[in-house]
Amino acid sequence: MFYVKTKLNDDSVLEVDITRDNVFCRCPICGAEIRVHLDRCIADADFNEPPCEDCGRKVMEGVRK
Repeated sequence: MFYVKTKLNDDSVLEVDITRDNVFCRCPICGAEIRVHLDRCIADADFNEPPCEDCGRKVMEGVRK
């Protein structure tokens, strides 16, 4: 199991397991918080932050015009 760890202060460390339900990032276009499916990101050769659904749709509509 992968996990993230951060030191809160000299006496406390927080460890959280990485699961399919607790990985998030910010949309690189609008800044909205979105859930990330790591298996999909890992399959992406560039491993970039994905846009949110609304921004992704706008980008695709712009490409099609």
